Amino acid sequence: MDYKIEGLDPRRFEYLWGRDDAGLAAHRARRLRVDSEPGFPDRISLRDAPLNASIILVNYEHMAVHSPYRSSHAIFVLEGCVERFSRVGEIPPCLLGRSLSVRAFDHEAMMVTAELVEGPSLDSCLKDIFRSKHVSHVDIHFAAAGCFFARATGVR
Repeated sequence: MDYKIEGLDPRRFEYLWGRDDAGLAAHRARRLRVDSEPGFPDRISLRDAPLNASIILVNYEHMAVHSPYRSSHAIFVLEGCVERFSRVGEIPPCLLGRSLSVRAFDHEAMMVTAELVEGPSLDSCLKDIFRSKHVSHVDIHFAAAGCFFARATGVR
C-alpha cells in the first residue's frame, strides 16, 4: 500500500499572521527570523523555511484524541504560507538529511509500532507499516527534538 503525507492546513494558523509580539504571546506563540538553513522546518509546506523568513513557533496538538497518546509539541509555521504539501508516495526533501521517529497508530489512537529511521529509509518504512490493516495513520517526528513534523495516511 502507498501512503500520502500532508502538511498542516494553513487556515489553522491564519489567526497568528501579522500579530505583534504581545498578540502572539497571548496565543503562546513567538515570531522568529530564520537565521540558518536547514533548521526551521515549516509544517505547512514541509520544507525548510528560507533565510530571513518570518516563522512562528507555536504549540500544536497533533494528537487531539481521547487516548493516552493525546499529544502536543512546539512546531514552526512559515508566516503567511498557503502552499500545503500533499503528495502520494513522496517524501518531503527536508526529511532526507534528518533522523526521524515514526509512530503508527490504530483506529482507536493506540500505538501499534514505533521506529527510528534515517530520512532516506522513510519511504520503505512507511510502505512496510501500511501493509498492516490495523494502522490508521503514522505520525512523523524529528528524533532529536521530538517535535511533530507531519502525518502519513495509507492510500489504496
